[in-house]
Amino acid sequence: MSEIQSTNSPQPQAAPQPKPRPPAPYSPEDLKHLYRHPASMLELLLSQRERFTHTLSEPKSLPWLALVLICASLVASIPFGLLSPMQSLWKPAALFCGSLLICFPSLHVFSLFLGYRPSLEQNAVLTLLICSVASTFAMAFSPIVWFIRISTRAHEETVMTPEFMAQLFLLSALLLGVFHMLRHLKSWTQTQDVATPSQALMFCWIPLLLFISYRMALLLQIL
Repeated sequence: MSEIQSTNSPQPQAAPQPKPRPPAPYSPEDLKHLYRHPASMLELLLSQRERFTHTLSEPKSLPWLALVLICASLVASIPFGLLSPMQSLWKPAALFCGSLLICFPSLHVFSLFLGYRPSLEQNAVLTLLICSVASTFAMAFSPIVWFIRISTRAHEETVMTPEFMAQLFLLSALLLGVFHMLRHLKSWTQTQDVATPSQALMFCWIPLLLFISYRMALLLQIL
């Protein structure tokens, strides 16, 4: 009888595991530290999504975060500009940053018009992520573009010319920047109680950005 009671007695349940604390947002001191450690800057851009989105709610950190993204956009694109057939250190940065600068006012105005209330700094940081990530991927593609350029013989009949491959890599870098920004937007929307820019609005704005980027590439004679 005691054996039956022991088998029917409820087993003690394990205590629920506490939820892990969300990572702390970047402080202004953390962001200043990144200028001396480029590897940490790459982590901020590519792998610290949750910490990045928490920083969007820290007004004191936003100007420093925007400055980090601008520096990454301008500096990371230099290798691609020098090693690609265009051989211009400023054209990739002008393509990414110039197109964003033209399209950004429309995004912010429509965000406010539709009832979303991100600050100007929040919208700027979120969209600057496109430029900085695109420039980072362009930097990663630069050795490949350089090798294709020096290994392609003169008058070689091939569709995969160095110019075509450089254009393809620039487009890929821009699309990866857009995709990465959308992932951050989704994470930010899930963690905030306040209204953030709608993903539907972003999906309407992104084709405009891509079209202006195409026109900018024609203006810069990249295409």
